[in-house]
Amino acid sequence: MSVEVPPSSKPLGLKRPRKRTWWYLLGGAVVIALGVGAYVKFFTHPAVNIPAGDYATVSYGNVVETISAAGTIQPLQSISLNFSGASGVLATVNASLGQHVQAGQVLATLNDSTDIPAVQSAQAGVAAAQATLLQDEAGATPQEIAVAQASVQKAQVALAGAEQQYKDQEAVDSNHASAQQAILNAENTVQQAQGTVASDQAAVSAAQVKLQQAQAAVSTSTVNSLPATITAAEAAVTAAQKQETADTTALSNDQKSLTLAQQTLTADQATLAQDQTLYGTLAGQYPADETAYQNAMNDYNSWHGYGSNPYSSEVSTTSQAASAAESAYNTIQSATTTVQNDQTAVQTATKNVQDDEATIQSAKAAVANDQAQLTSDQDQQASDQTNNPLSVSAAQVSLQQAQTTLANAESSYKSAEASLQATKNVEDNTTTQQQALDADQNNIASAKNGVTSAEASLAETEAVSTPAQIASAKASLQSAEAQLASAKVAQSDTVLTAPVSGVIVASNYLPGDTFSASSPVFVLDGSLKSDLQDNVQVSEADIAQVKPGEKVTVNAPSFPNATFHGTVLEVEPTPTVVNNVTEYTVLTSVNNSSGDLLPGMTTSVTIQTASASHVLMIPAVALQTVGTEEGVYIHPEFNSAKLKNNKKFTAAKKKLSGKFAQAAAKASSGVIFVPVTVGLFGSTSVQVTKGVYAGEKILLVDPASLKLPVSKGFHFGGGGGAGAHHGAFGGHGGGAAGGAGGGGAK
Repeated sequence: MSVEVPPSSKPLGLKRPRKRTWWYLLGGAVVIALGVGAYVKFFTHPAVNIPAGDYATVSYGNVVETISAAGTIQPLQSISLNFSGASGVLATVNASLGQHVQAGQVLATLNDSTDIPAVQSAQAGVAAAQATLLQDEAGATPQEIAVAQASVQKAQVALAGAEQQYKDQEAVDSNHASAQQAILNAENTVQQAQGTVASDQAAVSAAQVKLQQAQAAVSTSTVNSLPATITAAEAAVTAAQKQETADTTALSNDQKSLTLAQQTLTADQATLAQDQTLYGTLAGQYPADETAYQNAMNDYNSWHGYGSNPYSSEVSTTSQAASAAESAYNTIQSATTTVQNDQTAVQTATKNVQDDEATIQSAKAAVANDQAQLTSDQDQQASDQTNNPLSVSAAQVSLQQAQTTLANAESSYKSAEASLQATKNVEDNTTTQQQALDADQNNIASAKNGVTSAEASLAETEAVSTPAQIASAKASLQSAEAQLASAKVAQSDTVLTAPVSGVIVASNYLPGDTFSASSPVFVLDGSLKSDLQDNVQVSEADIAQVKPGEKVTVNAPSFPNATFHGTVLEVEPTPTVVNNVTEYTVLTSVNNSSGDLLPGMTTSVTIQTASASHVLMIPAVALQTVGTEEGVYIHPEFNSAKLKNNKKFTAAKKKLSGKFAQAAAKASSGVIFVPVTVGLFGSTSVQVTKGVYAGEKILLVDPASLKLPVSKGFHFGGGGGAGAHHGAFGGHGGGAAGGAGGGGAK
């Protein structure tokens, strides 16, 4: 009988044979050894082996930027010669038609009547700046200190004068209270006169009623018509007398106004004379002081150095001087305006008096005529009353008396009104005097400022110049020397010289003529055997880089082994369009001492537009573009250990996951893209101003074209980034932009 043991149970008292256990252990050891070997082999980066022709070393050298174009040798080199200015008057013409001239020979000159003074002025400015610098370095002289002390004394005298004028004006202003009282009295007089006039008008009305009653009792006869006639005549006489009285009163008032205006004019003229004595000299300096202040402010605002502004002291000094001069100038102008207004018032018052006198003469004539008519009527009435017992003479006498009293009252009323107005005019003049008093107070304040400014100037003169002041003086000297150099350049523009040797084939002006930019002064034929002209066609994209004086090299197909040299003469402003391409003609001078070049030959021309010596440069083919960035490819393993740890490699690797992901995707393992900043572009090399440094090795080809050694076969590691190219560098979590690692086999 047999007993079955369950698979999950061990047989009782039985052991698993040891031979099978050792086989298992041996098999695991083999697997582990193979794995370790695979890890060591496949997870160690292979040595980088890049062909010598695929890399270059960043180094220092010279970069020459050029443009290339085609040209044609011309049979004649006709050069239009003109001055740089738009127009001008020729002073001398030193060349004539057909004359042979040499390069650099003076052909004509312009009238430099303005340029010579400008140079002389600039030279004077340099001399003044030098003197100022020497003065600052040596300190103030006793004479300068004495002048500053005199300025202080002058300012003190002006202050004393202003204070005295203020005291005098105060004395005039003391009459203000009495003038106010006079106005009150005059107003009371006017009110009383108005009451008297009203009373007398009532009396006249009553007398007229009584006269009318007396006349009603008289029969309608010739006697009755005369009283009315006499009354009319009397009224005419009274009216004429009133007019004369009113005109006389107006004349009196206008004469008073004239007298007052003349007195005011005399006082203000005295004030003006005193102001001119005190401030005339200082006010005359106002434009110059203000200009000096503005110049100092311009210097102050245009300075962009470090530390304190060297023009601060000059701004402070000129500001105080300009303020004092402006105050003096305004004082004199105010006094002058017051005098002019007073003169106008005197003229107006004089005319009013003259008009009043003419009116009074006319009124007197009217009174005489009316009085004669009244006398005639009264004589007629007396004659009629001899035969008429019922006379109205008593009533007429009463009426006349009442009318006379009324006329006197009205005259008194007008006189009172005129007196009131005159008193008010005096009070108005007192207000003007108060304004003058206020102006004098301002003058005192201005004079005190003048004293303070003069004392500050004296202290500054006596003080020893600071290093900052000396530095400012040196800067002023440098500025003056720069202005002198600029003036000499402007003067040199008035001289016309021959750019090349040749023959004058056209001369269009004589001395004294005014030249125009549209017509050249000379036309020079420079087509000598040793100096030909090459007309070069340059595209619109490159023409901005071409300037007169730049070097050119010329090659002709007829002489492939010869190189000719020359310079750019000018760029013609009018373009030409060939096959929808805009081009400009550049005139160049080519040395043909060998005599090989002939008119009509086509040439290949290289114009040197810029150059830089001993600058960091790379081969032009190494420059790559990723997106909008220009840069180079670098393999850290290819450079030294020091370069592999450089910060820029770390930064570039970080960028591979973002901006430069495209570069990472096509790069071989470990290659990074480094952005650079470029300067000049040469034909084979490029200047680099930032991004790489001397001694660094860079790739000359696209990284994807490099055949770096990569082992095939089993490897540990995951898939993922750009660095997992061919699976060789996928370990350690993938490539430069790869993901997490994992197991697998290729």
